[in-house]
Amino acid sequence: MLIKTRGIVFRQVKYGESSFILDIFTEDQGLKSFMVHGVRKTKPAVAPALVQVMSLVEVVAYDKRTTTLAKVKEMKSAWPFRNLPFSVAKSAIGQFVLEVTRSALRESEAHQELFDFIFDALILLDETDQGLALYPVIYLLELGRLVGFQIQPAPGEGQWYFDLQEGVFLRQAPYHRYYLEPELSASLDLVMQLNLESSHEIRIPKATRLELIKHLLLFYQLHLDQFGPIHSHHILSVILK
Repeated sequence: MLIKTRGIVFRQVKYGESSFILDIFTEDQGLKSFMVHGVRKTKPAVAPALVQVMSLVEVVAYDKRTTTLAKVKEMKSAWPFRNLPFSVAKSAIGQFVLEVTRSALRESEAHQELFDFIFDALILLDETDQGLALYPVIYLLELGRLVGFQIQPAPGEGQWYFDLQEGVFLRQAPYHRYYLEPELSASLDLVMQLNLESSHEIRIPKATRLELIKHLLLFYQLHLDQFGPIHSHHILSVILK
């Protein structure tokens, strides 16, 4: 069977002298593995840039039921990045986005809204000339809604504690250790008013942003059994001012 779909390259593994195995989150079939031959030849069948992680591609492939690997027939760019691969900050954020998303995926089936969100988020990351300091925090919040848990804003004004275990704002600290103190909870509630496009509209101290990332990753671990340790966020503490 021949399949044609847009996709986002999540992972690449070299295979043999000139081939790659790619994990691609596709629009039509969810997360799927593909074999791409001849990438590292003198005249490659597929341009080497297309097999790089974060590439947005259009894939035509042979999908056989007898194997888990679909063989790529053609691959072309669905969005040629102009800035993302050449910016240290944008590349680091993109790596973080994909690592978090890959770990959060619970099933391989197609998820149109999730695909569109990731696809558009990477295009925005490529195109924007606005500040990106809050982009990772807001991405975590918006992705959470799409994978099954949406945080509701604080019910009103005043002092609140955010309960990471229950995913709600409380007037008093819960009887466990997984919660945010009022100052950090207020920052979380403030950031929740933004989306990726408006992430530059407020400024929050770097230390607070890093604490929010750390605790939101813990929130994912508490709510998703398969969510493992994330490592790419450590570089964000270095490159994001």
